Amino acid sequence: MAAALALWVGAAGAQDFLRKAGEALAAGHPAEAASFYQQALSASPQDPSALFGLARARMLEKKWSECSEVFSRFRLSYPDHPQAGKALLYLTECEENAADAVRPKKVIVPPVAAPPGEGGPLLAAQVLVWDAKSWEELEKEMKALKAAGFSAVIFRVFSNPGDRLYPFAGPAKTPVGVYFQTKQAPVVSEILWRATQVAHRSGLAFYAWMTSRYADYGLDSKTSERWADRTYDLSKKEIVQGKGLDIFSDEVIAHLEALYSDLGNYPIDAVLFQDDLVSRHTDGFSEAAARAYAKKFGRPLDPSAFYQDVYQPPDAPKPRVGKYTDAFWEWARWKNERLLDVAERLAGAVKKKRPEAKVAVNFMYEAASSPKNSLAWLSQSISAAHRRKFDYYAVMAYHRQMMHELGLSVDEVAILLRRMSRSLYAGAHPFRALFKLQIRDWETQEPVSKEEFSKMLEAIRKGAEGTGAAPNIAVVPYRGRKDLDRLSFDLHSSVERQAAARE
Repeated sequence: MAAALALWVGAAGAQDFLRKAGEALAAGHPAEAASFYQQALSASPQDPSALFGLARARMLEKKWSECSEVFSRFRLSYPDHPQAGKALLYLTECEENAADAVRPKKVIVPPVAAPPGEGGPLLAAQVLVWDAKSWEELEKEMKALKAAGFSAVIFRVFSNPGDRLYPFAGPAKTPVGVYFQTKQAPVVSEILWRATQVAHRSGLAFYAWMTSRYADYGLDSKTSERWADRTYDLSKKEIVQGKGLDIFSDEVIAHLEALYSDLGNYPIDAVLFQDDLVSRHTDGFSEAAARAYAKKFGRPLDPSAFYQDVYQPPDAPKPRVGKYTDAFWEWARWKNERLLDVAERLAGAVKKKRPEAKVAVNFMYEAASSPKNSLAWLSQSISAAHRRKFDYYAVMAYHRQMMHELGLSVDEVAILLRRMSRSLYAGAHPFRALFKLQIRDWETQEPVSKEEFSKMLEAIRKGAEGTGAAPNIAVVPYRGRKDLDRLSFDLHSSVERQAAARE
């Protein structure tokens, strides 16, 4: 009874402070409003309106670092809130202003240089499935890509359940597996040698797009269970079997190294890691992870030490975490380093046979727009990747997906992409940044309009202006000539601008 009364009193007090904060903002007194919002949070710590209001007040005070921190905290605690997308938009504005405050007034543009081993910026088409029904049609498609100014094709060399098979590949031996010869996984159809030859005859570099953690093809039930990741169920408060392979298992990594070594038998020019090379905020609780964690930190791997204020939103299928502890952040950084170690080992297996092969790693858009959220939710960090020898970090800047997940308009997402572009191309290793732009809607498979795509492409270009870097671009998912006819004008323009930037 006493606890319920305290909660009621706290909520009532919070509403009074929120009212006063709103009045102070309306009167143009953001510092006073911030004080009231902080008092509202003291009275009702779980009130998202108070946290969002505090961030907005700090923003109006032009306290850029503080508003960045509070907006990031809001998105971590309330990812399903209607204002979560707007919070990301404001967060990037605060971070951009914070960066501007410390940049030299006189901008010194560095000399333009090409990406590692390239004659210029990368322009690639990433292919989930070709419309080409024969090898002859495929070669025509690739030659058309080259004539339009593309320098590379990113070719899917694996098949997950539900993926469409390549029409030109002929009858498949199995619907799930890989498209190259190996004893480590089922072979759908051995087409990789011929596909690389077609690309090279067409003048295109061949990027093999390959899965990692989800490459659990053809395993018997006992091995599948032994190698599976373990995740913490926030509802049941227990560790259960998760999705994908365990990145802390030596057996798993040896298996993947052998698989990637077989990929290196083919004349590929690069490998792009699929976006499954992540560890989500409740992943990573296998026995192998627990042993490695105890050895590293001298204490047991205990999920109860990582998550606080867990709550169940009425409109969300799973519980959410209100606060992550200091131990959680230490653990997330450690998982990120492990993921990068695994990426280097798998890339090394390819490079042992193909020393000149480049390495590209997929990053979710959060990694470029909200690094703290990315580290928490995915164990991804572009800044940590800078310390490794990857050739490209491929940002999945899929604007339709972002509009859907964030509740933002097409113009607001364009603003977000411009800020992401500026941050990466003005930051460390700008020539490693590769932006992947969406040309079809994931749900309907309908192509986005030329005008909509042009808006996103222009946002990326605008962000890179004045940095000395010309953007690397990949269009996703490319299917065939119809996509090329629809986009060629804009992409020609991109190539011309990039050439002008180098001169």
